[in-house]
Amino acid sequence: LRVSGVYLALTTIGFSEIVRILMTNLTGLTGGALGVTGIPPFSILGHKFQTNKEIYYLYLIIAVILIFNAYRIVNSKWGRAFLAVKDNPDAVEAGGINIASIKILAFTLAAVYATVAGSLYAHYVGFINPSAYNLEYSINYVVMLVIGGLGSVPGNVLGAILVTLVPEFLRFMENYYWLVFSIITLLFVIFMPNGIVSLFKGKKWTAKAGKGEQVNGR
Repeated sequence: LRVSGVYLALTTIGFSEIVRILMTNLTGLTGGALGVTGIPPFSILGHKFQTNKEIYYLYLIIAVILIFNAYRIVNSKWGRAFLAVKDNPDAVEAGGINIASIKILAFTLAAVYATVAGSLYAHYVGFINPSAYNLEYSINYVVMLVIGGLGSVPGNVLGAILVTLVPEFLRFMENYYWLVFSIITLLFVIFMPNGIVSLFKGKKWTAKAGKGEQVNGR
């Protein structure tokens, strides 16, 4: 709670690595490097989702519910507080808002989403171990936010889709595909620091401005 910006990112990444190493060594609890096996398929009211088609539609429905919930949160007083803390924490604190409680709420909300995703993943593969959650995942999530657009739910969804699919489309480059993807990410950071969602916001703003000019002309 005392750190912010890049220091907060480094602290959370370091903490996740500590937890991963602990989980690897606590063999009595987690099975260590061997992990936990025999995880049953996801089931609702006794119905087990075993085929890929069933699992796909189930996870799609859950994802839509979580996205809708995130959209509602962003447009609530909590969401406005989150965005305000991101943009100008000093002004928020001066306005009488408890920044520490907002950060705790944000971390808790992120943990809930991560827990749901992690449990669904475990039921899908039927096996899980600490090495499945390494530093690469943390970096990918940050890249998703940067490419899509911080503070935007549609932008985050778009960023997640691109970061997942683009590397697959670049597989034909073999050993160079990751280099090309990294260059693409850097170009996004340089030319679109607010993410892809800023392009749509710009078009929307331009349309409104043009409409306003016509009204003023009348």
